[in-house]
Amino acid sequence: MDLSNREIATLFWFAALFGFAALKGVGGSFLALVRAFLAPKVVGPFLLMVAYTVLCAWLLSLVQLWTWANLKTTILWIGAFAFVAMFNAAQRRPKEHPVRWIAAETLTVTAIVLFLADSFSFPFWAELALVPLVMIVAGMQVIVDRNAKTAVLKTPLAFVMGLFTLLIVGNGLHGAVTDFTEFASLHTAREFAVPILLSFLFLPFLLIFGAVVDYETALTSLSFRNIDRNC
Repeated sequence: MDLSNREIATLFWFAALFGFAALKGVGGSFLALVRAFLAPKVVGPFLLMVAYTVLCAWLLSLVQLWTWANLKTTILWIGAFAFVAMFNAAQRRPKEHPVRWIAAETLTVTAIVLFLADSFSFPFWAELALVPLVMIVAGMQVIVDRNAKTAVLKTPLAFVMGLFTLLIVGNGLHGAVTDFTEFASLHTAREFAVPILLSFLFLPFLLIFGAVVDYETALTSLSFRNIDRNC
């Protein structure tokens, strides 16, 4: 399971961030967050999701659509899609039908372009500089979107992020063209197909999870109403 320079740089900066937080005495808050995540109501559905993903990967492997070379992509899919999809289902988002939402997330031109961009990374020193810059600009965009007083910064930040996107995507396209023989392989096809297939296979689990959350919410609401009546 080889890591790209971008992934190594990202891990480096996350480790540096956690180390800095620990030195500044924020480690207690992080441990409290970890303990909250390990609560049975949180870790239970997460473990079920991982087990279901393993089952889906095994089914895909039976028809040669998944191999151990796709393990890293599967792990990234769990963190970037499955976990977010479960959170959205618990919050009753998105409002559109799950199939339509999954298709919009996986079968778009943007998804293809991002796949190309992620397939090729810059030298490690360049990624080490690029990763924190992109994270800082993305964080600033989130802050600006929530504060009307800083709305004037929306356009400049969007322009900067657009430049970063063009740089990263351009590097991916350049790599795909110059190294087309290696890029156009069965492994690359699997790497592109696996997240899409896993996303659609994940739909039954997501629907059942959403139904269970709705049932628990209704049951809790009914219990509170009964308590209010008794009082």
